[in-house]
Amino acid sequence: MTGAVLFPADFLARAPWQSPIFSDPELIAASAPFTAGRPMAFTALTPHGAAGLMVQIADTGLKRLFARTLRGPINGQLPWAGVISKNATRAVLEDLAEQVFTARWDSLEIGPFPDFDHITAEFVEICRGRAAAADERTADFHAINGLRSLEELIEAQSKAPRKNHRRAMRLVDGNPGNDLVVFSGADAGQGLERFFEIDRRSWKAERGEALLSSPDLARYYQSLCDRYGAAGEAAIVLVRIGGRDVAGILMLLRNKIGYLFKSSFIEDAGAGAVSPGTLAILSGIRWLLEDRKVDRIMLLTEADYARHFSHGTVRMRACRLWSRRPRAAPVRALAHARAAASRRLTGRDPQ
Repeated sequence: MTGAVLFPADFLARAPWQSPIFSDPELIAASAPFTAGRPMAFTALTPHGAAGLMVQIADTGLKRLFARTLRGPINGQLPWAGVISKNATRAVLEDLAEQVFTARWDSLEIGPFPDFDHITAEFVEICRGRAAAADERTADFHAINGLRSLEELIEAQSKAPRKNHRRAMRLVDGNPGNDLVVFSGADAGQGLERFFEIDRRSWKAERGEALLSSPDLARYYQSLCDRYGAAGEAAIVLVRIGGRDVAGILMLLRNKIGYLFKSSFIEDAGAGAVSPGTLAILSGIRWLLEDRKVDRIMLLTEADYARHFSHGTVRMRACRLWSRRPRAAPVRALAHARAAASRRLTGRDPQ
């Protein structure tokens, strides 16, 4: 089966997809309710290999030119979404590109995706050769590369964060009444229930951002933990102070790479000067490095605070392709003008 289809589609559950970056089609389809735009899938399925690209028809503020933009379904509930594949040779990726460029669109945004996602990188290279133009941007996301223990990470920090991290871990290491609880494998769903309760009492709840604020969102995370927990690819670490759950972190792991996905904490947690959020992040890192012995941990952010938990970065790439349709050229010129104005006013590109 080859072509472009709207969700849901039978192949999402049936094709034996692989992805190093949690671009699983079932997960993307489950997250569709939180995606601002109509989701679609381009597919190239052959007896010997398969590739797919999930996108959404997006509103980029260029409606007055009737511009049609497709972008990956990044919606706050996915780490990112690149090409999904199974034994995808270059010929399969060429076939996928043919489907993409047969569709009607002015611009197509792929990424951001990490530089170790070689399948998506090769697909972007193929698409660049077919497009009228391409705009690429990169960003360095915080990561932990090549370390084997939390102590190595702490020792590599500057003086102030090193002191804070050690003080945080002393709060649970050998301190009666304070401890860490790990829920992994089939128990991940049980841990999620307790994580929900922490999140319900966190600062996020005051802003209406708690996971339980939406039944769809709660069901999505329950499905995520059930699916990946059963495969040994999801875990939750909870921090207990005085016998009470005060912080937690949800982690995903695949191919020796760990992802710090979602964290939450209660501010008035009885932890004194120690941030329970910091304690949750450090505890998750220790479990991934020392228990699961991952080779890399992705912090999934470029925010400045994360540098105190990182050791190196991972280069993230994003590419915006422009079609050869006549309308694409003026749309690209306007998009560049808007981006330049946004950088002058805010220092950031428009979303």
